[in-house]
Amino acid sequence: MNVGLEAGRGLHYLTVAAAARAIADKQLSPVELMKAHLARIEKLDPTLNAFMDMGQRHGQLGKNFAAVASHLPISLQRSLKQNSMNITDSNAARWQASERTLVEMVGRLYRAGIPLVAGTDNIAGFALHRELELYVEAGIPANEALKIATWNGAKYTYTLAERGTIERGKLADLVLVDGDPTQDISAIRRPVMTMKGGVVFYPSEIYEALGIKPFTGPLRPTAATAASRP
Repeated sequence: MNVGLEAGRGLHYLTVAAAARAIADKQLSPVELMKAHLARIEKLDPTLNAFMDMGQRHGQLGKNFAAVASHLPISLQRSLKQNSMNITDSNAARWQASERTLVEMVGRLYRAGIPLVAGTDNIAGFALHRELELYVEAGIPANEALKIATWNGAKYTYTLAERGTIERGKLADLVLVDGDPTQDISAIRRPVMTMKGGVVFYPSEIYEALGIKPFTGPLRPTAATAASRP
């Protein structure tokens, strides 16, 4: 069985992408894979977004940034249509099946109790948004996807005492979005204010400075809102 194993290292070192392809080709069942790994995994960074557009045709826009591409600079939009993989009529369906299987496998891992952490391997910020969307597509509740990106990240970097939740005594690092991401995870793409170390930033201003069309306007405190504070 040739499913992308590293020579001499066994199933424990099977890469996630190779596992997804093997499952799609019915060389390996999800049950076999999970039985081999469950007892060994302490935490898992699936980085789903890194694999989702490998099957896109050169010159076509992949799914990862389809929702934000029109906001990005033209030069970046063009780069998103490039793919170094040789995708043809004969292998496109296999790649697409691998992508679907990879998402499904992450959902199974979550339901099996494997702790996940949210990783990215592409455009800062936007790739994380897509990663959390993919978790929801995998069947992970939106509120749990948010927890993976915040509480889990702090726990497994041993910084939970100072970050990971919004509470008294922790660092004032937070994001305010336009919408309810526990109901619609895509709302995380609409930040109206961020705070880092107690300093307020307005993403719309930062986006404009980078040549990115903002996704929503800033939420600025007014004299009336300030006066209403206890």
